[in-house]
Amino acid sequence: MKNKFYWFMIISIVLISYGFFNINKPQKEEIQINKEYGKIDPINWYGMISTGVNYKGLKVEVDGILMNNYYGYAIMDDNLSINIPYKSCKELFDCSIFLSNKKKLVIRKGQREVVAEVGKNEFELDGEKMTLENKLYYDEKKMLFIPLELFEKAYEYESKWESSLNKIKLTCKNEDKFNLPEKYRLDEDKRIFNSARDQSLSGTCWVYAGLGALESSLTPEGKYDFSEKHASTNNVYERDSDEGGQYSILWSYLASWKGPVLEKNGASSKSKVAKHVQEMQIIEEKNYKDIKKAIYKYGGVQSSLYISLDYLNTSTEYYNSEKSAYLYDGSEKSNHDIYIIGWDDNYPKENFNGKAKEDGAFICRNSWGERFGENGNFYVSYEDTNIGTYNEIYTKVDSNKNFDNIYEYDESGWCGTLGFTHSERAYACNVYTAEKDEVLKAMSFYATVPNTKYEAFVCEDFRGTAQLSDNMELVSRGTFKRSGYYTVKIDDIDIAAGKKFALVIMITAPNSTKPIAVECKNELVDKVVKLRAGEGYYSLDGKKWESAEDSECNICLKAFTDDKEKEDE
Repeated sequence: MKNKFYWFMIISIVLISYGFFNINKPQKEEIQINKEYGKIDPINWYGMISTGVNYKGLKVEVDGILMNNYYGYAIMDDNLSINIPYKSCKELFDCSIFLSNKKKLVIRKGQREVVAEVGKNEFELDGEKMTLENKLYYDEKKMLFIPLELFEKAYEYESKWESSLNKIKLTCKNEDKFNLPEKYRLDEDKRIFNSARDQSLSGTCWVYAGLGALESSLTPEGKYDFSEKHASTNNVYERDSDEGGQYSILWSYLASWKGPVLEKNGASSKSKVAKHVQEMQIIEEKNYKDIKKAIYKYGGVQSSLYISLDYLNTSTEYYNSEKSAYLYDGSEKSNHDIYIIGWDDNYPKENFNGKAKEDGAFICRNSWGERFGENGNFYVSYEDTNIGTYNEIYTKVDSNKNFDNIYEYDESGWCGTLGFTHSERAYACNVYTAEKDEVLKAMSFYATVPNTKYEAFVCEDFRGTAQLSDNMELVSRGTFKRSGYYTVKIDDIDIAAGKKFALVIMITAPNSTKPIAVECKNELVDKVVKLRAGEGYYSLDGKKWESAEDSECNICLKAFTDDKEKEDE
């Protein structure tokens, strides 16, 4: 055992001195064995090296983006090859990735397609077979891992090992090769299986558009039909179906785990929630490139239009019913939600009643049944006044068993913002009391503007705001490229039953003096906000705290836990 320790130290010193080595193609003969210690199998040393790397937490950086560990850590195996959790690859490599029947994997980056199969050390790249040194595999927790080697070969990444940081760094050599196609449709790619729905006379287009986009984000891996009626009648806003609504109502319903529920289970408030939505993002206004990329990566994009039609399939100044083509060039604001399912850069401008100057259209799905447009779909010109102004996507949708419990004070979600004059930075805090012995696993909150920076803290034993700054531990930090709702996983923290614990976030919102999302009364929310005394706080410096109740709001900062009993099994 002593000899093995000596050898591990010698090898570690050599590796650190060089600063790098070829992880994906290790050269076994490069390890020199001193004969006075006897003959050693180099593979054993690879195992010791990988154990050390994994113990410290292997970091992966791709094109300047550091992999977050929401879906687990990257793993170095005993051959010194690095493997990535399947669910982390979409964000990390900026690609479309799907798994069919838990076996067949399809990856698309630009127009280059990879097809691989779990358990095999080969894949097809645009139909051409290529080999891998390692297989795609499931670990003991049934998590799928993909060899980093696949992305290096298929999408031309170069890797560099930075031993001092315990990090592998990848850079795409030819990013310009991976442009999106000029035309793409989710329905033609079998990523939508439901037919167009009909909202009838209700004012619930926002529900149909949002749930349609959500369903498409789960296809083709799963086929889901969510209940629009449940979403429109079981949210906390207490609005009638003919009053209309907007995406924020649906977001609060989803973020609070009130839905979605399956259509077949009915609209009862007791219906079982089918999925837990843990992340939703907003694409910036009129950013058509990002809208297209989001459709390709995630599925449908919820957006909105000003609709001036009085009857189905009746031609107007703005709508060509023969071509199912729409272009509104007036100044009215949006009054109807749809979701975008594709685009065609070469769609003829002539189809828009002479109003369009250039070719190109988004392909949108309406909620007026299949009799409208082309089986419920229609073309909206890129030059439309409102298309692409408001855009929402559903980017992390987990199993309904991802966490056991949710703690929240903001059932109505992001209704307003809070902050301090002349400061882009502010602190927010929520205090909760554990209902039983639990393990704190994650927290969620909103980024109110793009490129929001955050630091997250936990105080395990809250005894008042006076001691808060001295007793809170940093558990996470990062930056959110887009505004939206995000969940951040943290290392497990045990919380005893009846104990008060506090979540704290420091938020920095560029060009904004109100970085904290809050639940408060507004034109949509009136009687449903219940203020929480002594449970929500905000601060300029993290030392002197003010009551959120005094500002007539609740802090949007949720906690997620697992039962301690389950963790100990």
